[in-house]
Parts: sequence; structure tokens; C-alpha cells
Amino acid sequence: AILSTDHILRSISSGLLAVDRKGRIALFNRAAERITGLDGRAVGGRRLDEVFESVSPPLVTLLRGILGGWDGVLRQETTLVSASGEVVPIGLSASPLRDESGEVAGVVSIFQDLTEVRRMEEHVRHVDRLAAIGELSAGIAHEIRNPLATISGSIQVLQSDLPVEGENARLFELIVRESDRLHRIVEDFLSFARTGPLERGPVEVADLLSELRDVTYNHPKKGAGVELLFPPPPARYVLRADGEQLRRALLNLIVNAFEAMGDSGTLIVSVRSVGSFQASPEDYPMAALEVSVSDTGPGIGAHARTELFRPFFTTKKGGVGLGLALAQKIVVSHNGKIEVASGEKGTVFSVLLPWEGAIRRPGADTEGNNAECAVIGGGRGNG
Repeated sequence: AILSTDHILRSISSGLLAVDRKGRIALFNRAAERITGLDGRAVGGRRLDEVFESVSPPLVTLLRGILGGWDGVLRQETTLVSASGEVVPIGLSASPLRDESGEVAGVVSIFQDLTEVRRMEEHVRHVDRLAAIGELSAGIAHEIRNPLATISGSIQVLQSDLPVEGENARLFELIVRESDRLHRIVEDFLSFARTGPLERGPVEVADLLSELRDVTYNHPKKGAGVELLFPPPPARYVLRADGEQLRRALLNLIVNAFEAMGDSGTLIVSVRSVGSFQASPEDYPMAALEVSVSDTGPGIGAHARTELFRPFFTTKKGGVGLGLALAQKIVVSHNGKIEVASGEKGTVFSVLLPWEGAIRRPGADTEGNNAECAVIGGGRGNG
């Protein structure tokens, strides 16, 4: 069958906008509708400035300029405000449409939604910042650790040798306690800086989840009323990864969920396959495994979500702010990424990792909907 021009225009993934010499919209394809949120039937025949002056003034200026005599193919990156009020970054190019005599008969513009590109660019910048902060953390931690060990040891010797009591004894205990706290912070710094080279090998995802379940069952951060659900994977998933580092990253996400929920709630750790994802703009889309850590604690605000993985950002009293940064650093080193979804209540951290295929278990449901859940903790008699 011969493809019609109309079918081709409807199928193009980029937005296509054409106006005649009077500045009236002559063509507005489906992709343009999707990006802008405008109805093509409603905008057809209307003046360009009437429709787009409030949507994207730079686009109107560019197309007017070409109608007024600007020549050549002009390109620009700008933004538009969609019908839903969302600011959408776009890349657009525009060129004059000429009639048989060579006169300008209109303008055609092609534009793309750059939202995902911008997100990936920010991801790459964030990874670069993590690397720089990791080096700085290692240097600071090494410089602090040795003098701190000397101070802590000296105080403990004085505490055992000197007959201190009352207020002096309390001050000695305070110094020892705060020295221990500083030591833990220094170890967190070093942990963040020293993830080290990956030691990749086959990692059975079911075994990894089983280990996490055992470790988190009696974890000191787990509230007495917190219920843990570890649905068994719907297939035998095997990753080529550093199992120890991956376990560390997922444990950090689980502990973060424990701290968010407090004494009660439900935490679910599940796995499924995902059709495709890109860790960075340079990568080809690839199949992935998604390991999700979902909790029922209070949601994370919009501002906090943008800062979550920044080293030393924390909303917790006494927190250092390195747990989530370390988790992301490990996942990124596996060419993966972490996504966060959060509402007024509940948060889901999704770890996406490149993966080549699965071995299906007989009778397993693909999405895991019919899989039996292993229920750990929570309820009466589990405290």
C-alpha cells in the first residue's frame, strides 16, 4: 500500500507546525498536539500569534521573522507552556515555504520535546559532581581520622586513670560519645568515597532479595510495627554485577524507608523486567530490571526530591546525608539509575539496572501479580 502524506505527517514523532503567508495555522500534527496539549482541530485556521503568543513567544518571533524576510533554516532552543501549564523545553527549527515563483508562501517549523534530554544531562552533571565530592570526602576523612583517634584514645585513658566524678565525669562521657559520633561520620565519608572498582559476577536476584530480607528482619532501624513484603520474582533473574555493592545500595534505600516510616508501616521490595531505559543520553535504550523499594511513610516534598541524592543533604535530625548519595553512586557505576515517585503518603525508589534476559519460572505471572508474598515482621508477635 502507498502511504499517504497525511499518514506520514500523523506518524512523525516531532511536532510539525506550518503557517501560511498571512500567519494562519495550516498544519498541526499529532505530535504537536501531544507536546503542546492543544487540539489541532481547534487551532487550525487561527492566527499564529493568537494561539502561541502566550504559549511560546520566541516561536512566534521566529516564525514572524521568516515571514518578514529572514532566510535560511533557523534553529533555536526555547520553552513553551503546555495547555496543562507545564513548562516544556523544546528544540525547534524553521524554514520558509516558497511557491513556484520563489516567493515566501508560509513557514514550516519542526520541534521536539527536550524534557528527557534535559533530565539526562542533569543526571550526567550530577554524576560528575558525585565523583568530585567523593575525592574531596576521602581527603577530608583521612585528615580527620588520625587526630580524632588520638583524641578519643587519650580521653579514654584519662577517664580510666583520673578520679573524675560529678560534672567532670559527665563532660568526659560527652567527649567520648561525641568522638564516637565523629568517627561514624568519618567512616560514612570514607564509605562514600571508597566504593572501589566493581567486582562483577553473576548475581541471582532472588538470592539477593532473600539476603536483604534476612538482614532487615531484625535491623535496629526497623519499627516494631513495620511489615516487610518481599514478593518472589516472577522469573529467574541473573544480573552481572557487584553483588556486595548492590546489596549495600538497596540496604541504604530500605533503611531510608525505615527511618521515614518510624514505628509502623509497610515496606515492599519487588522486582520486574522493564522493556527499555537509558541511563544517559549517550547510551542506547536497553532492557532493564527494576528493583523497587516502596514504603508507606510520609511523602517527599517537591523541593526535597530534587535534592535527595545530593551528598550531605538530609532532613533527618543527626543525619549525615550520604546514604542515598552512596546508593546512587553504586547504581550509576553499574550503568543504572534510581527514579523516585512520591505523593502525600508513600514513596517508591526504583533501581533500574541493565539486563540481558530472564528464565521464566513455570506458572509465574509476568508482572508478579499472582506471586505469593513472603511476609516478614509487623503485626502481633513479631516485635
